[in-house]
Amino acid sequence: MRSVSIQAIADLIKRGKLRGHKVAGRTVLLRSEVEAFVPLPLGRPPKNIESKKTVAKKTPKKTPLGEKTGPKKATPKKTTD
Repeated sequence: MRSVSIQAIADLIKRGKLRGHKVAGRTVLLRSEVEAFVPLPLGRPPKNIESKKTVAKKTPKKTPLGEKTGPKKATPKKTTD
């Protein structure tokens, strides 16, 4: 595997993504396993737009008992003469 550090390969073996075999005190990898290895994409996964739409729904506000839920009416101002 070119352009991959020994530490990265050791980490893949520890996590079980690659299988290493001990031969004469060294860890070797089978060529078929290396060629079959598919790495995960790099970076942050994209946001799921569908789940965001379901969360954005507004819920009706709860009002205390006895309070009117309709639109508020404007109260006329008292004028003093």
